[in-house]
Amino acid sequence: MSRTLPRLLSLLVAMVLLAACGGGAAEPPAATDPAAMPGCPPTSGALALAVGGHANGPAPALPPDVEGMLAAAVAVPAGQPGPPISLIEIDGRPMAVVSGQVFRSDAGNDDALAADRAQFSADVADAVARTTATTAEVDDLAGLDMAARAVHATGPTGTVVLIDPGLSTVAPLDFRRPGLLAADPADVVAFLHAHHALPDLHGLVVRGYGIGDTAPPQPPLPLAQQAQLRALWSAVLTASGAACVTISSWPHNGAAGSGLPPVGLVPLPSPPVIDLGSGVPTVLADDSAVGFLPGRDVLRDPQGAADLLTPVATWLAGDPARTVTLTGTTARWGDDAGQLDLSLRRARAVASVLVSLGAPADRIHTTGLGSHFPGYRPDNGPAGPLLPEPAAHNRSVILTPSGS
Repeated sequence: MSRTLPRLLSLLVAMVLLAACGGGAAEPPAATDPAAMPGCPPTSGALALAVGGHANGPAPALPPDVEGMLAAAVAVPAGQPGPPISLIEIDGRPMAVVSGQVFRSDAGNDDALAADRAQFSADVADAVARTTATTAEVDDLAGLDMAARAVHATGPTGTVVLIDPGLSTVAPLDFRRPGLLAADPADVVAFLHAHHALPDLHGLVVRGYGIGDTAPPQPPLPLAQQAQLRALWSAVLTASGAACVTISSWPHNGAAGSGLPPVGLVPLPSPPVIDLGSGVPTVLADDSAVGFLPGRDVLRDPQGAADLLTPVATWLAGDPARTVTLTGTTARWGDDAGQLDLSLRRARAVASVLVSLGAPADRIHTTGLGSHFPGYRPDNGPAGPLLPEPAAHNRSVILTPSGS
């Protein structure tokens, strides 16, 4: 049997152990039949794993689905090569750790062939588990681009697997910038396209794992932000030309490795504080519990919105002299009529929640200002598309209480 990949991976493991001062691989989960995976069908061609082993994310491990992909990659007869396999380490400057290695066995019987297959798969899983960042920050787009180029170098089809929290901290996709985590995925795609920053994933199946799963000191993302981040990555991968995209709900838990280069923390939005007795307006920002699906008047997190607005409904019901005005605002996209309509519908959606919680409907006033309101931030970039962060800031419902 050809031992090229096991020898290479053994050397890699030794080097990483010296650099990282220890840390063992987790027990790998049972393999999954690729034919049973939801979403994208199995595909022929090379396999590239883009893996984050950096600070603020759980230590890398192979999901069961990917165990199944490896099992399929080595399921070739003795003497025949399997598809090329590459491993890309994601940090602030991603690099190829293993490039285009193949499984080939010259075993003379089924037992020896099975042992060779198991050893090759175990070596790949071990290398993934020991992937360690060498550069500060996280550049997922560059890692995906490098993985795609590794696959495209061998043919037009194949699979790219992303195993990472997805909280990139390198421009132009730097989630530390306020509002980006809540941005409309379409705005982010247009912004990246205008900056020629989308990776070339044409013809490839792309599978994402662990998106939104973080490790201390990065605070965990609330469920609504996790869903938003996965939707954003799905949009980016699709716009990059992927033939099929799946974002798995596989939970990637655990601590990050030790002694890793620093990665900036992505700030999470603080819940709005509604001071009902002061009469001061409160901005219910789009990254709060009262945020909406892109271009619609449907709340992303209805239960979270109800929890936030319950004290307002109780306060309104407690005194007939009390009222609230809900003012919707939007980004400056499309014509004024469309902006005014959407902003009003979103204000009315918040009013409907208050009424469902027991607030008297006749003491709730709604209006929509579109993008023409005090506090508007310019959100049109010089290249044409919306700037995601100020556009997210401009999408809100402003709650103004009146009465003691």
